[in-house]
Amino acid sequence: MNLTGRIPQDFENLTFLVSLDLGSNNFYGKLPREVTRLRRLKFLDFSFNYFIGSIPSTVSNISKLETLDLTFNSLEGQIPKEIGHLKNIRFLSLAVNNLIGSIPEGIGNLHNLNFLAIEYNQLTELQILSLSNNDFDGPIHSEIGSLRNLQFLHLGGIIPQGIGNLVNLVKLSIEENQIIVSVPISIFNISSLQLLSLMKNNIKGSLPREIGNLTKMQNLELTSNMFTGEIPKEISDLVNLEVFDITLNRFSGSLAMQIFNISSLRSGFALSDNKLTGIIEDNLCKLEHLDTIYLNQNQLSGSLPNCLGNISSLREIHLGSNKFSSNIPTSLGNLKDLIILDLSSNHMDGSLPPEIGNLKAAIQID
Repeated sequence: MNLTGRIPQDFENLTFLVSLDLGSNNFYGKLPREVTRLRRLKFLDFSFNYFIGSIPSTVSNISKLETLDLTFNSLEGQIPKEIGHLKNIRFLSLAVNNLIGSIPEGIGNLHNLNFLAIEYNQLTELQILSLSNNDFDGPIHSEIGSLRNLQFLHLGGIIPQGIGNLVNLVKLSIEENQIIVSVPISIFNISSLQLLSLMKNNIKGSLPREIGNLTKMQNLELTSNMFTGEIPKEISDLVNLEVFDITLNRFSGSLAMQIFNISSLRSGFALSDNKLTGIIEDNLCKLEHLDTIYLNQNQLSGSLPNCLGNISSLREIHLGSNKFSSNIPTSLGNLKDLIILDLSSNHMDGSLPPEIGNLKAAIQID
């Protein structure tokens, strides 16, 4: 069709209307508020027209709405927070308009939503964007890279190519997504990142050396993937790192000596359930602020460093299911705050040192 003009006010009389498709015409003017009185409406398409003005907040009155398509108009202003009340919405497209501001938090509560398009607007002030735990059926557009003020991003689905352009991003979380098998190198160029969580995905291959570019990183969580190869020595460039968790992967080789130079490491030194080999060097004891060590379920061998008992902040030591041998260090008795000591399923010999009796806070010793 090639209809033109304004939407007649009399449309509000069509109270039994379920579907209204006026897309790809030449309608102009403001979006008619009268349409928002059509309470039975499930399908509303005003895409590819010349509508101006703002999206009326009364759109929330169409509570049965499942499809709302306003693509390719000249709509302005902010996305009304009332859109978050459309609990039955499945398809929502506001793309290619002149909308500004941020995405309302309520959109994250639209549990039936399976298609969301907001690209080609002017939402450049957006600082927090959460698109995780959805079933979107296509990739997120690369235009996400234009959100230069974005600081917090939670994603599900395919990682958009433009993600490396988010130069102010502080926290990036891409979790529990079995379709992701690789990570764009561009992520490791976002030097502002302080938290990167790629937990519970299906990521294969080695951890890129470019990880060393993330010098502001404080929290790196890569648990439950299929990373292989050695831990890159460039990890030591993360001088602000406090949490390092690569549990449940397939990392192999010896522990990178350089990792013990990261004196900022505190909690979450978790490398368990991998294929790490070799011995634990005395350099481990440089990590004097550690409160937990998870190195269980690997193939580590040799003796435990006696200086382990000098890390007075330790509360948990998990070294079970390895190939450690020789005696249990007597210095472990110095760890007054230790609550868990797990040395089970190793090849330790000798007797249990009496100093272990000094661990008054312990609730588990294996």
